[in-house]
Amino acid sequence: MTDKLRVGVITKTHGLKGEVKLYPTTDDTEKFSYIKEFYLDNKGIFTKLKLSYAKEMKNMFICKFEGIDSIEEAEKTVKRDLYIDRKDAKELKEGENYISDLIDLKVISDTYGPIGYVKDVFPTGANHVMEIGLDEDIKTNVKSKDTLLLPYIKQCILDVDLEKKEVLVHILDGLLDI
Repeated sequence: MTDKLRVGVITKTHGLKGEVKLYPTTDDTEKFSYIKEFYLDNKGIFTKLKLSYAKEMKNMFICKFEGIDSIEEAEKTVKRDLYIDRKDAKELKEGENYISDLIDLKVISDTYGPIGYVKDVFPTGANHVMEIGLDEDIKTNVKSKDTLLLPYIKQCILDVDLEKKEVLVHILDGLLDI
């Protein structure tokens, strides 16, 4: 587990006075109203940023950080991920996990056994989707697929065991033809 959690990605500048557009990668977008310290990831080097304000605009946020007062300074943050300290994240309910804790977990199918690892989990309109990187022996049997997209619903995600670093899944008919 990491001590920082990704909450968004800065997509582009906004205006001339250092504002940026932020795409949230978190379900808890309210954190942009009460958390003031964030970390900008620049290839593994984290720089602390203090949030002056965040305004919601459609599915994005317009953010202003202290010390970033020009478009030139703001351009240095574009295409960078934004993180918070894990201690500042909202408390999870039973059965919930942070996406960062799921990445790279071994994926085991209740039918096929070990099939790969968790590459990512991302939102869609109806629910989240788990992207599974398939093991080589599975790929050879699946007609050149490298990944499997599995709905993150209780019918498919049977168990997440962070201690064992495993996810037990059920693959619905038609999602993986072996």
